[in-house]
Amino acid sequence: MPLQVSDYSWQQTKTAVFLSLPLKGVCVRDTDVFCTENYLKVNFPPFLFEAFLYAPIDDENSKAKVGNDTIVFTLYKKEAAMWESLSVTGVDKEMMQRIREKSILQAQERAKEATEAKAAAKREDQKYALSVMMKWLHKQAEARRAMNTDIPELCDLKEEEKNPEWLKDKGNKLFATENYLAAINAYNLAIRLNNKIPLLYLNRAACHLKLKNLHKAIEDSSKVWISLSYMYIH
Repeated sequence: MPLQVSDYSWQQTKTAVFLSLPLKGVCVRDTDVFCTENYLKVNFPPFLFEAFLYAPIDDENSKAKVGNDTIVFTLYKKEAAMWESLSVTGVDKEMMQRIREKSILQAQERAKEATEAKAAAKREDQKYALSVMMKWLHKQAEARRAMNTDIPELCDLKEEEKNPEWLKDKGNKLFATENYLAAINAYNLAIRLNNKIPLLYLNRAACHLKLKNLHKAIEDSSKVWISLSYMYIH
């Protein structure tokens, strides 16, 4: 079980909340941040911080700054008002779960929209698309040279089955048949071959959500968030 962090401090104005969270000696590289308008989660094993926010924030324009073993969040309120507390009071476990699930679904939908927007932009810019494709092919070639030694479980697969895109499609088909554990295995292998494809984390998060693995779903959603250039807090 993660250790819940309680020794944080916060201040506010009518328009913003300033939250200071100690990292307790954990390297910032090992810290995952997940934020939506009503929910903030910071996971830095073995510690965990969750806030079921008192009122909605503008998560797109809110910011996080790291320094001196501390993360300082500047959370901009959607409505100018003083909060009675950082987190809403009287929240039971069932309501917490509903807020987590709603936040995950919101993040997935926004990540999907962002991914589709980027794909549309690439199609309009043929020169850029060609550059991206060449880099992708180079990475694929490197992955194929290394995978027989680095990933022994792929040795018995056919050549086309060693492609991350093929594994993603396989995982999607398994998800459609409600075989969520097998789908997770397919996405896991694809991520080991290429960890720069946001949809792999998005799809694996959907599997974890179906299996009620909420914290794993949040972790994968936060990886999508980070890979899309800090779209929620920057």
